[in-house]
Amino acid sequence: MIASNYFSIPFRLNWNYKIKTNLTVDIAVLQTVLGALVICVILISYCIKQKSLVRIANRLIIIEHDIDRLYDLYYPLQRQRIFYTMIIVCILKICLLILLLFTQIVTGHTDPISWLTDVLPTFHVGWLLIQYFLLVTVIQTDFADVNRLIQSLTRTNAPDLRLQSLYQTRRIIINNSTVYQLLQLRDVHCHLCKISEDVSSFYSLSVLFGIVFLFLTLIYNGYYFLSFLLMTDNILNYSYSIIDVIVWIILLIYPIFLLTNKITRILIEMNKAGNLVHDLLNCAIEKETNAELKKFSLQLLHRKIQFTANGYFTLDNTFLYSLTGTVVTYLVILVQFQMIKTTGNIVHDLLNCAIGKETKTELKKFSLQLLHRKIQFTANGYFILDNTFLHSLIGTMMTYLVILVQFQMTSLFSSVKQHIISSCNSTKRDLK
Repeated sequence: MIASNYFSIPFRLNWNYKIKTNLTVDIAVLQTVLGALVICVILISYCIKQKSLVRIANRLIIIEHDIDRLYDLYYPLQRQRIFYTMIIVCILKICLLILLLFTQIVTGHTDPISWLTDVLPTFHVGWLLIQYFLLVTVIQTDFADVNRLIQSLTRTNAPDLRLQSLYQTRRIIINNSTVYQLLQLRDVHCHLCKISEDVSSFYSLSVLFGIVFLFLTLIYNGYYFLSFLLMTDNILNYSYSIIDVIVWIILLIYPIFLLTNKITRILIEMNKAGNLVHDLLNCAIEKETNAELKKFSLQLLHRKIQFTANGYFTLDNTFLYSLTGTVVTYLVILVQFQMIKTTGNIVHDLLNCAIGKETKTELKKFSLQLLHRKIQFTANGYFILDNTFLHSLIGTMMTYLVILVQFQMTSLFSSVKQHIISSCNSTKRDLK
């Protein structure tokens, strides 16, 4: 993949873009390099952590057997719906990929290097997120089973389900076998939390690089889509290209939407367990049962599971919301700058073609107006919010860090020197 950049980067630079600007070329080259890097990171991560993935799968199989054994005492859960959901998700992913390849062929993007630079990394990252989604789906189903079993404890021990007064509390007596089942459920819940932490740790770095690549690709395709709509005279001439861009955007958002939605659901199931345990705690009478339920409640309070991208952001629906807002913000800024440049070029083209004096005079006024209108996004005029600010911010941080480390080392050396002098003086006094 790294060696492929020697072919893909020149191909990107010389490619026949539908709308070619310096921005689109730069983003395309960056997307090519980042795509190769993402594939390498994912493959290396799998090679290093493959034993961890095998352990996760084995522990999930053991927990599935434990839950099935516990369900022999209660009503069984239909798991076929979950299995069919997984199959449908994978089939839709394959259909989107086939549709994308078809639109690429229709628009003339049949070069293998073109597919290597954009389709292959997108396919790789998409299947990584789909695999993450499938694992989280299995874990979320197990958490739902545990919650149903906790509810079954109250149902089997409290057959009288008549409505009671608001001032009355339903009390139930839990026998020793039910307490033993409660302990088993607590252990299963604890193992599921540990598996969730391991899954989050396994995918964290790969998902971070994958999300960055998908973010850049979303901006690239979104910019193309808005360019076709706002900067072209005849949209019908680019109808196939617009369809191709729309398929790209759907293919990029599809795995992110599935993963964030499923992680939000698994977090809801985790929080639901605490409410169910407290419902049991309010109804139980025996001291032993109360003690075990309190331990279970404390365990749930201490187990705060989060699925993150290497700790940078949480992969729930709030991330999807912030990602959408960030992409839209960047697209608005890029389109505004591009439209300002396009307006100036159009005015100068008209100025070169105009014949009448009055027309030339008005076009010169328009050109001067554009030259004087230098739009800048600043922080109250102190600094410009572009890439130069990011560069200067990093440089300033590094400078201050070096200065602080130097001062810290100087103070450390002075303290060591004073310690040595004081020890020497004390040694001299002892010798005297």
